[in-house]
Amino acid sequence: MRRLPVLDQTATTTILTSLGLLEQPDSVDGSGPAHAAAATRDPAVAAAEPAAWPDPPPAGAGQPRRLQVRVLGEPQVLRPHPDGTHSPIRIRRSAGRQLLVLLTLHRDGAGADVLKEAIWPDVPSSAAHRRFLTTMSELGRALHDAAGQPVLRHDDPAANVVPARYRLDPAAAQVDIWQLQDLLAAAVTSADPAARRALLGEAAALDGGELAAGWDHAWLLPDRERLARRMLDIYADLADTEPDHTAALRLLHRALLLAPGNEAVYHRVLQRRAQAGDPDGVRLATATLTEHRRTEGRPPAPSNVRLPTTWPHPSSHRTGSAQADQPAATERTSR
Repeated sequence: MRRLPVLDQTATTTILTSLGLLEQPDSVDGSGPAHAAAATRDPAVAAAEPAAWPDPPPAGAGQPRRLQVRVLGEPQVLRPHPDGTHSPIRIRRSAGRQLLVLLTLHRDGAGADVLKEAIWPDVPSSAAHRRFLTTMSELGRALHDAAGQPVLRHDDPAANVVPARYRLDPAAAQVDIWQLQDLLAAAVTSADPAARRALLGEAAALDGGELAAGWDHAWLLPDRERLARRMLDIYADLADTEPDHTAALRLLHRALLLAPGNEAVYHRVLQRRAQAGDPDGVRLATATLTEHRRTEGRPPAPSNVRLPTTWPHPSSHRTGSAQADQPAATERTSR
């Protein structure tokens, strides 16, 4: 059987260069999944091994159990039952829901002043303190009643910890963003490429949407942006090590949901489309990136690009050089 020609790395790079798509986007220092864990983890918990997610159901009625706290997507607290089902736990106060999410972002705990400043920045100190104590008390009771054990912890005043910190007890709450952090930390230390990829795949599976989806509180936005960059790195890394073009493109399209118009992700999309023998896919991706560039006020990709006249049939070349000279995808925009 005659072998159809396949675009090698040099030819693909030439095409992408002529498209004006190989400029290197800026990236944060130490970008990528390896840095993701270090950037979001406290050293004291960096060595934690990923636990099973989720916990197995409780063995019987009335037994204490860990609550599931989910903040990837719409925040919710779930109470597991012996039959494997879950019931949502109602946190009555909006401020209580905010404090809960804040505590998931401060895994080692946060002082009252930090929490009050985030939730009630414009409220006089004495009034903010009263609201804080009332809200914390109500939140603690709701979580305790659902778990059958204390979930919200506070430093013992006798321990002379200054400032005293509030925290969620990991023995009573299983938090999706903590699981994500543990998976990334394990991926950093894994010497086995297959094991590392499996860990990153588990991390990607936790993606339920943006951090605290639907919220627009000022204190949340920096953490939301950092998390989106971490997820973008995970999808790019998985795509780079995925031999199947179709599967890699699915991962890259998930990345583009986080960062529409990201130059580094489109670099990967175009390379995969070219290697898979998909000239229409290359043209459509180029047209889409041109639209993003125009929206951002940047020059469009050239319209007079000459694409190859002979392309490999998609079924003749399912895999390709996935990791060669790929730019970092950490920046969510193409700037």
